[in-house]
Amino acid sequence: MNRALLLLEYKQFFRSPLCALAAVITFVVSVYALTAAGTYHGRNQETHTDFTRSIETRLQAWHDELTAIETREDTRGAYAARPMNLRFPATLPPAPLAEFAVGAGMLLPHSAAITPWKNTANLFTNYQFANPTLLRYGTIDMSFVIVILLPLVMIAVSFDILAADRSTKRLQSILSQSIGPGQVMWTRLVFRNGVVLVAVLLPVLAVALAGGGFPPSTDRLARFAIWLIAAGVYAVFWLAVIAFVATRVRRAETVAATLVTVWGLLTLAIPAVAGTVGEAAFPTPSRLAYLSAMRSAQADANREVDRLTAGFLLDHPELTVGDESVPAYYRAAYLANSEVETRTSTILEQYERALEGRRQFIGWLQYLSPAIVAQNALSAAAGADADRYYRFQKEARGALRDLSALVGPAVVARQRITLADFDRYRPYAFEETPTPDLARRLSAPVGFLVLLSAFLLWGARARLNGSVERLL
Repeated sequence: MNRALLLLEYKQFFRSPLCALAAVITFVVSVYALTAAGTYHGRNQETHTDFTRSIETRLQAWHDELTAIETREDTRGAYAARPMNLRFPATLPPAPLAEFAVGAGMLLPHSAAITPWKNTANLFTNYQFANPTLLRYGTIDMSFVIVILLPLVMIAVSFDILAADRSTKRLQSILSQSIGPGQVMWTRLVFRNGVVLVAVLLPVLAVALAGGGFPPSTDRLARFAIWLIAAGVYAVFWLAVIAFVATRVRRAETVAATLVTVWGLLTLAIPAVAGTVGEAAFPTPSRLAYLSAMRSAQADANREVDRLTAGFLLDHPELTVGDESVPAYYRAAYLANSEVETRTSTILEQYERALEGRRQFIGWLQYLSPAIVAQNALSAAAGADADRYYRFQKEARGALRDLSALVGPAVVARQRITLADFDRYRPYAFEETPTPDLARRLSAPVGFLVLLSAFLLWGARARLNGSVERLL
């Protein structure tokens, strides 16, 4: 790279108000995005801690009651240590790179109380059938900065790398000094976008290495490496797009218009259409139908407690003897939840099939837009993708089914469970997707982006190595 050309570019870049302002804005927005996401997840973590502590305090009191009853033969009244009063916390822990993305966290639940008073249909009543969107641009986080803002800034500082000198006839003078057109363009392109990338990477590296309030670990650094690779490949793609267009369009304003059009198509139009088509092709069940089925099942179960009880005890004759002083509403609530579970299971299955179908559909459709590839990769590496939240919901529902199956016979028979029964239940704990599995899942789309970038760079290079007259 020509040192004189590089020095000249350095002076021109920082003397240009537009270029200097672009670098400063990128840095400030990156700092804000990291701070805002870290603050958001920090508040969530405090809420989860208080929520878990509250439930565990009540659970310990319940356990003490049952221990006293078993060891001292102290009944402590009809309400003490009843199975229906069991509660366990289920919370989604902070993502491995929580400061890097908010993602689906603002739309989907990340905590629940696992208790027999609930069923899988109303465990997440406020969120369960919220339609997922492909790209979540409502919050400024690092995914937004990389996917949306970074290409615009790169276009703003690079659109005239050849066109400006071509229009003022300076390009002929530069090329006459034994400097090739490729050297001119690549020097400018790499330097200008290098400054922009440094403005992004400085706060990113500082937060990743410092921990940002979240404990550093080998897994965190490994995921950060995946995040960094995905972001870098996406940046190289846009650098290739700029180079490809700049070598084929003569006028600076036309270059800018072309690049902005490509940006709008790839980052806004195609993702929006993909999300709409995905929702149309794999629609979730009607929220109204779900609520109607749930309320109807609850009403019918409340009216038919005796029939449901007789049917349950007919299948479990060993449970016909119980404490008649136990309030009947425990049994009624459990049987009502069981009935709701049965009637709404079909709707939940349809919902999960729709989500899976939509996920697979978007998995193929992402190859139409590098922005979708980057958004998916960055969100997954940061742990803010919708799939992580849906897996949490599915696993929490499974934990609730296990608890209901454990306490159900005792509730219907108006009995207590034993400490041995209690110990058989394992409280729910979310497990992250192993980093190697994540890397394998993202390798195909990110690899596709690498190939696409290489093709565009080859096209730009071929144009630069062609006839000089075509560039003038």
